[in-house]
Amino acid sequence: MPMFSHTQVEEYLNDVILKMRSELRNILKDSVNAYPTKPRHEWLFDWPSQIILVVNQIFWCQEVEQATKEVVLMVYQIFWCQKEEQGDAETILVFNIQGIILQKGGWGGESNQEREQ
Repeated sequence: MPMFSHTQVEEYLNDVILKMRSELRNILKDSVNAYPTKPRHEWLFDWPSQIILVVNQIFWCQEVEQATKEVVLMVYQIFWCQKEEQGDAETILVFNIQGIILQKGGWGGESNQEREQ
């Protein structure tokens, strides 16, 4: 009966872990690159569910960051550049933020134009 030393098994399992991480990293890169090239309903069926969740989080964070930058720029314009205009700046700000949210399709990530296609 062959005997394996304890360290050989550990080395083998460590190699399995390294290979698994490498493959997941490659699959994730491919999935991120493929995301903008296909309609979402087709893209979903090409990848494992855990990869889909990670890529969704990546793109969601990017979209939230972009929307935040737009809101910050808008706030700056309202309170500093358009300071002398008539009207209540807070009301203008609320309407503009609501407009951005509606334009971007609410909090769901897809814009109204993307849904209509």
